Amino acid sequence: MNVSTVDFNVSFYLKRDNKNTSKDGLCPLIGRISIGSDMAYFSCKLKADPTLWDVQSGRVGGKSHHARNVNRKLDKINVSANAGYKEIVSAKGKATANEVRNACLGISSSQETLLSIFREHNDEYERRIGLNVAQSTWQNYDNACNHLERFIKKKYHISDLHFRQLDYSFIESFDYYLRIDLKMKQGTVVYKICGKYQKKMFG
Repeated sequence: MNVSTVDFNVSFYLKRDNKNTSKDGLCPLIGRISIGSDMAYFSCKLKADPTLWDVQSGRVGGKSHHARNVNRKLDKINVSANAGYKEIVSAKGKATANEVRNACLGISSSQETLLSIFREHNDEYERRIGLNVAQSTWQNYDNACNHLERFIKKKYHISDLHFRQLDYSFIESFDYYLRIDLKMKQGTVVYKICGKYQKKMFG
């Protein structure tokens, strides 16, 4: 699916005030995500020298180590925001500025996400231990959820995934992660891990 970014924009500006300026004279950088008239702001967790800041380009001017370091990190934020925008639009057909900001920061903007639902499932199973659920059964699900969380952070660099973002390639990538990165045996992957995910996501 081709995603138009004609109305999408990421910009940066300095927060110039005495309260936020550090002792070395640096000012915090704020990011702004715009989709048409919809806007969302976030802290870049960076500071820049206001005497070197180029308002028009939204970057630190010059070729100093400070300029290169800050601009490199701003470029990474820009790439991450654009990737998040395209991913959300591809999955949902449209995106809000808040959704893109949350994706860029690794924050889920919806409760209908894989890990949030999986954790709810595990919490319910934990409450039933000793009634109709064995401790080992709950432990298997808890371990599986932890493996999944680490995989999502490693591959997608975000904290969770919306269900609409899941497809068979996700299963293949997760299977590879378990077998190659974690060196699990094929039987463990198929019967204890992947089988459960396929049933939850596609069953």
